[in-house]
Amino acid sequence: MTCVKRLEDYEEKLSEEYGSPAENVVTVSGLVSVGSTTVAEILEEELGMELVSSGDFFRRKAEEKEMELTEFFEKHRNPEKGPDPDLMWDRRALNLAFTKDGVILEGRMTGPLLCDIAECRVFVDCSEEVAAERFARREDLEPEVAKRKLEKRNSQDIKTYREKYGIDVTDEKYYNVFVDNSGSLERTREKVIEKVRNVLEE
Repeated sequence: MTCVKRLEDYEEKLSEEYGSPAENVVTVSGLVSVGSTTVAEILEEELGMELVSSGDFFRRKAEEKEMELTEFFEKHRNPEKGPDPDLMWDRRALNLAFTKDGVILEGRMTGPLLCDIAECRVFVDCSEEVAAERFARREDLEPEVAKRKLEKRNSQDIKTYREKYGIDVTDEKYYNVFVDNSGSLERTREKVIEKVRNVLEE
């Protein structure tokens, strides 16, 4: 069962239509600049599974509206302005979890959303220093500015999901694989592949 109350009716509809959820469903979650997308891409490459990313989903929706991503969220997270993009993604992810064997669903909320559905739920983390360095490079910011912006962004995201879902996306109870992505890409690759294979083969 989904851990998100507002999707329980939709899950019931999917259960009636498809029966049990799909097999080998993997979620990948993490806060900003920890490298969750990179980890999801590693799994896609190594396991031969299809990756569906919330970031790509939101970018397509913003492009359809001819908006920048930030503008899209500011406008459409207001229920008076149109459909909630988070709810659109939640429904998409839940649908795939019932209809697509061997799929990787990457996004901040996918682990908690599918906490009792997906066999493997990966939480990616890294040190604050490494995350800030990555954020600075990506956004072309000075290190101290990047650190402050990153802390603010993560706090806002955690607050948004807590208020909207009643869920702390960093709570370990929603995940069964934990990956520290502070080191080299090769080391991360070795760790995540081994851990995910072990869970899927249980």
